[in-house]
Amino acid sequence: MLKHLLILILVATATAGPIGFNSHIRPLLSDHCFSCHGFDSNSREANLRLDTSEGAFAVRKSGSAILPGDPEGSLIWKRITSDDPDDIMPPPDHLLRLDAEEKELIYHWIKEGAKYEEHWTFIPVKKPDFPDLSPHPLDSLVRQKLKTLELDLSLRASKETLIRRLSFDLRGLPPTPE
Repeated sequence: MLKHLLILILVATATAGPIGFNSHIRPLLSDHCFSCHGFDSNSREANLRLDTSEGAFAVRKSGSAILPGDPEGSLIWKRITSDDPDDIMPPPDHLLRLDAEEKELIYHWIKEGAKYEEHWTFIPVKKPDFPDLSPHPLDSLVRQKLKTLELDLSLRASKETLIRRLSFDLRGLPPTPE
């Protein structure tokens, strides 16, 4: 019990902020679960799909794989923490095993509501808001990052300096005097 408490504390401090599906959970499920419970209906086992919220939250005879907010009631938690070789997931013959930190990450994600996010490739690209009216939008982003690092923007380079830099970039040699 003390071991589980220590792991919970370590994971809670390691993942400052909310646990994101795309950044934390999808990679775990992809490595450990999607080969049997993913999008491919030909290789899907137990008719369980974990790559979509509809599949994960679906009510089944044995219960829901994931009950948002209730890790102990979620079948996925029961299966990944089981000691029974017939029930444990991933199965014993699976090459990759979930370690204690990964299990606790899944636990906290379910506890936080198990929010699924659309895969990043399907999220429409949005133009970022630029904080100031610089001559170029990239200058705004650079200036914003420099502020967070407490650095100043360097002075604008002279035409001669820019030509010299361009010559090095294009030819690898300094410009000739003419």
